[in-house]
Amino acid sequence: MTRFPSDLIDDLVAGIDRAALSRAAGDVSSRYRREQAAPLQLKNDVEALAYAAARMPATFAAVDHVLAQLDAHPQSVFDFGAGPGTGALVARHYWPDADVTLLEPNASMRGVAQKLVGNATFADAPQRSDIVMAAYVLNEVADPIKTVTDLWNATADRLVLIDTGTSAVSAMMRGVRAHLIDLGAHIHAPCPHQLECPFAREAVGWCHFSVRLERTKLHKALKDAALGYEDEKFTYLIAGRSALLTTGPRVIGYPRIGKVVDVPLCMPEGVLHNAQISKRDARYKQSKKLRWGDVF
Repeated sequence: MTRFPSDLIDDLVAGIDRAALSRAAGDVSSRYRREQAAPLQLKNDVEALAYAAARMPATFAAVDHVLAQLDAHPQSVFDFGAGPGTGALVARHYWPDADVTLLEPNASMRGVAQKLVGNATFADAPQRSDIVMAAYVLNEVADPIKTVTDLWNATADRLVLIDTGTSAVSAMMRGVRAHLIDLGAHIHAPCPHQLECPFAREAVGWCHFSVRLERTKLHKALKDAALGYEDEKFTYLIAGRSALLTTGPRVIGYPRIGKVVDVPLCMPEGVLHNAQISKRDARYKQSKKLRWGDVF
C-alpha cells in the first residue's frame, strides 16, 4: 500500500486560512455533485488545494488499489487528466525508475501536481507510454469512447481506467470495455473473461468496488466528518496489448461470513454466482479472509 503524502498536503495548505479552505472544499464538492456530466472546473489555487486535501485521499486509495494489481516494469507512465498528480504519485511508488508524464489542463491543479510529484514532465496531448492511465476523468469528458480510443492508441502495454463507482459510470465503463475489446484489447481486470459483462443482463446491481481509507485530521475537518475512516466506491478497467493468464473469479461485493461464507463472484464463464463455502470446505478459512475486489 502506498502512503498518502498527507505531510506534503499539510505543508501546501499551511499558509491558507482554514475557514477559507473549508469553504472552498464545500464549494468544490457542491459543484461536483451538480455538474458530474461536465468537467469540474476549479476556479483558483485555493480550490485546487482544497480538492487535494478533501478529495484526493479517497481517489489516491482507489488508484493504489488498482495499480497494486499490475505485474509490470514500465519504463514510461502517462497520467491523463492528472489532477493534483494522484496517479503519478502512486505510479512513482511502484515504479520509481519510470519516466512519468502528466496531462492536466487546469492551471491551478497543475500547480499542485508540480509541487507534489516533483520532477515530472507535463504534456498537452497523450504520449506513447508503457502504461497509460486516466483516473476519475472519463465521466467528465464529452466523448468517453473517443478519449479511450486516443488513450489506447498511446498505450504500449497497459491501459488503466479508474472512475467513480456509481451505476451510471459503471454503465459507461461497460461501453468502454466493449469498445476496447473491439479494438483488440485484452481485459486483465477486474473481469476474469472477455465475454459480455454479466451486469448488463442483471436487473439490479452494477460492477464496482470499495476501498477503506483512514482520514487524516485535515481530511476529517474539511469534510466535517464524524467517522475516522471513509469508504471509496470506484469502478475500473485494466486492458493490455497481450493476453493475461486466466485468473480466478473476482469478488464483487462484501463476503458475508457465518457458518457458511457467502461470496458474490464474477465467474470466468461470464456469469455472476454466489459461492457458499461451508466449514467442511477446505477453502473455508481462506474464504473468511476475502475482501471485496480480491481474486478467489
